[in-house]
Parts: sequence; structure tokens; C-alpha cells
Amino acid sequence: MSDSVTAPHPLGFGQKVRASAACAVGIALFAAAGWTVIRPDDPYAAITLLLQSRAWAPLLVGMVALAAVTSAVGTAIASGTVPHIGTLSAAAGLSILSFRGGTMTQVLMYHGAAPAERRVLAVLLLAEAVLWSAAIAAAWIVGQVTRRWLNGGAAASTMPAGADGFARLSNLLANVQDGLLGTITCAAIAALFISTTISRREPSPVQHGQVLFAVGAGFLIAALIAQRVWSRTSAGWLASAVLLTAAIGYGWGYMRPQSPINYYGSLATTPPNPLFRPLPIQYAGMGTAGVILGSWFGRRMLHGQAEEVA
Repeated sequence: MSDSVTAPHPLGFGQKVRASAACAVGIALFAAAGWTVIRPDDPYAAITLLLQSRAWAPLLVGMVALAAVTSAVGTAIASGTVPHIGTLSAAAGLSILSFRGGTMTQVLMYHGAAPAERRVLAVLLLAEAVLWSAAIAAAWIVGQVTRRWLNGGAAASTMPAGADGFARLSNLLANVQDGLLGTITCAAIAALFISTTISRREPSPVQHGQVLFAVGAGFLIAALIAQRVWSRTSAGWLASAVLLTAAIGYGWGYMRPQSPINYYGSLATTPPNPLFRPLPIQYAGMGTAGVILGSWFGRRMLHGQAEEVA
């Protein structure tokens, strides 16, 4: 979970252009190749791994491979100078891919409104959120490896040269503490933001734009705050808050499978809670993208604060 590759300095104009190009390539790859791999039998159905008639394992392998390739290409486009750009490009691609299918409304229509059916669906969605995390993890690992290769194998270290074992252990424990607290803070703020912005009321139709904005903005703001408060945390730790938030939403849906609002709770298209509205692919895509951007902004603010003190 180390964020040793992340420099606190602001990106230059050239780096911003390269980062934008990397994200554009990621979006193009997923919109074309990604759709070819995972498109559902019903073109209006949502993009899912476990809720299709086809076997999920080949779909997951295809998405993991595409995320890894996208991350390597994106990192290379940025010449290894932009931290986590490979993961960001893959996350952007996943977000756009979700647009080509339906929303949670279609998922709910296919699986009914009975409590037993909803509980089964909640378990499947949580399992799928874990599987999409594998694609993000693949993008993360490949991006780190590619960046180190482009930089000649060099890796920054937060420890001074010659630090003894006790100092290293103390530094590690401090990083883990801030990482855990940052993750919890990020998940709590993101869950609150998403719940209050994703729809006007629970029976409202699920809209792609609303979902992607709420998830992306929620995790951007949450990661920025968590990075500022827990300065030793990293984008790697904060990214785990995405899966934690999805688990809260789908777990809440399992415990309370129907909305309590009058007769709307018995309708098939009414999500049981606001955090149930995003699809797992939308959590993985926009959630990860928001975390990376929020961590960038938070670290830039910390750097600016340090410069003022100096």
C-alpha cells in the first residue's frame, strides 16, 4: 500500500497533456475492446460479470487483461512521470464502458423485488465488486512495474539513508495507522456524499450521469480530506475505501432488501438504499478515479502548506 511513487510536486503542463492523452486512450480501449469482451446478450442490460448467462471467469480474465494493458500503455504515454496514471486510465475506461449498458434499474427489473431475491442479488453484487477490484489491482500493479522500468528501476523512499530497523518499523506502523484511518475516513465521507447527492428521492429513476457524478465527486472529496488529515496515507490505501463503501451499500441492501417508502418498496425498480444505486463497475471505475484525483489534490495542498511553512 505504499505510495512511494507519488511526488507531492504539481504536474507540469506537459505532464497534464500526457495524463489526459493516457486517459483518452484508456477510454477508447475499453469503449471498443471492453465492450466486445463483456457486452451482454441484451444490449440494454447493465454491464456485469455475474449476472449474465455466460460464464463469468472468461469475462473477468478479459477485463483484468485489458486493465493491465491499458495501465501499461497509459504509464508509457506519461513516460512514467505521472503517479498512478495507468490505474486512472483503466478506471476512466471502466466508467465509460458502464455507459454502454443499462443501469441498476435494469438489474433490479431482471431480479424481482421479493426480499429473498433481493438478498441473493445483494450477495452477487458484493461478490462482483470484489471481482472488479481484481481488474483495478492488476492495473495498479502493472502501472507500478511499468513506471519503475521506465525510471530505470528507481523507487523513492520516505526513509532517510542509514535508518535503523527500529526507525523503519516505527515508520511502517505510522504509515499503516494513517492508511487504515484514512481508508475509514474516506469511506465514511464518500458514503455520506453519495447518499445525499445520487438522487432526489429513493423511487427516482437511476441515471448514469447522476450515479457517475455522485460516485466520482464523492470519492474525490473524501480522498482529498482523508489525505489532508492523515498525511501518511496513500492512494493505495484510499482505493480500498471504494470496495468498503460498496460493501456498505450492498450489505445494507441485504439487511434491508426493500425501501420502506410507502408502496414504492414493493416495486422492482426501487433500490433499497442510495448506495445500492451504483453498479459494481461504476464503483470500481469512478470510485477509483475519484480517489486518485483526490489524493493528488490532497498531496498538492500538503506540499503547498509545507512550502509556506518553510
